[in-house]
Amino acid sequence: MSEVTYRALQAALRMRGEIVAVAADIDPATTKRLSAQWKEWDPGIPLAVLPCPHRSLVSTLVG
Repeated sequence: MSEVTYRALQAALRMRGEIVAVAADIDPATTKRLSAQWKEWDPGIPLAVLPCPHRSLVSTLVG
C-alpha cells in the first residue's frame, strides 16, 4: 500500500465512526491483487470492492 493510502486511513481513523476502504472493480486482475495486498497488510479496516460494470469510477461511487 502507498504512503497516500496510509495517510488517508490515519486521517479517517482520527474522525472516528465506521470506516470502510472502497475500491472500484475496474480491472479484475488488479482488484484481485489489491484485495490480496490489503488482506496481507491488514490495517484493521475492511475493504469493500464495488462492481464497476461500465468502468466508470464516478458512477460506481455515486450510484
